[in-house]
Amino acid sequence: MHQDNEPLVSVIIPVYNVKEYLQRCVESVITQTYSSLEIWLVDDGSTDGSGEICDGYAAKDPRIKVIHKSNGGVSEARNQALDRISGSFVTFVDSDDFIRDDLAASLYSLIESSRADMAVSRIAEGTGSTFDDALTGSDDAPVIFEKDNIYESLFDERFRELMCAACGKLYRAEIFRELRFPVGKGFEDEFTIHHILGLCRRIIISDKSLYYHYKRAGSATGGAYSLKSLEAVEALEDRYRFFEKKGDNRFIFLCCRDYLRRVQFHYYSLKKYYPEETERISSIKSDYIKRYNSVKKEMRFTERIRYGLFIWMPGLNRFIKSYAGARKI
Repeated sequence: MHQDNEPLVSVIIPVYNVKEYLQRCVESVITQTYSSLEIWLVDDGSTDGSGEICDGYAAKDPRIKVIHKSNGGVSEARNQALDRISGSFVTFVDSDDFIRDDLAASLYSLIESSRADMAVSRIAEGTGSTFDDALTGSDDAPVIFEKDNIYESLFDERFRELMCAACGKLYRAEIFRELRFPVGKGFEDEFTIHHILGLCRRIIISDKSLYYHYKRAGSATGGAYSLKSLEAVEALEDRYRFFEKKGDNRFIFLCCRDYLRRVQFHYYSLKKYYPEETERISSIKSDYIKRYNSVKKEMRFTERIRYGLFIWMPGLNRFIKSYAGARKI
């Protein structure tokens, strides 16, 4: 129910060739129990009739505003809406996903009660009509990160995957007064989240799954490995430079360790799908060794072995990782 004192929430939905899923997405937004919304549908050059669906909704609901633009990617679409929003708060929804009817109300309530700058929903994932709580964690109460430990949320095993998604969060709009998503880059959320946290004094993570992520083939997050996937490594390097500039040795170490953990996937994927990219493969290995040597003295003995094995015996390391994955160890 609409309350006169409810601040306006801007909902930004980039749309590109999602005719099959768009109605479910938009309906989940316009039926929110929190009704003080402005809804930005950004048609990013769709060719399947998605733009016309957007116009149809705008004709029926005055809260909906449509931007039609040539195809430029998710970041550009979000940025164009961010340049126009009027809300005190903002949230992002991908057009093939959908949200629970109380997402806006629940996250706004958390922000108000905790005086946080960002509230985070858990995310349920699915490929059909069934969604599991793959990213929900196991806490039975909201978790708060304060200014002095806010970056720990990026490295906490319970939340690190959850945090690196722009969707499923409610932000104070002032965070995006100047901050924008990187145009032309994949993994735009990975590039941006540490900068967002740098502008927050407090965040709160809900215990509820309010956002439903639909994992479909061909989507930005569900496609096959490609050279474009290497931009995830660029995002990790951007994060490293971010902490290096701050001079925070603890987070420089955590960032390096996270880099070592994740870059192995890209090395093995390149070897499998792009064996001709010998220069890239060699560069990744060389950068890995440099990062490993820069932090190995701070690692526990088991960590030095775990990450060093990739350097000394990459074949054995891959076998162990594959076996552990198969056994779900």
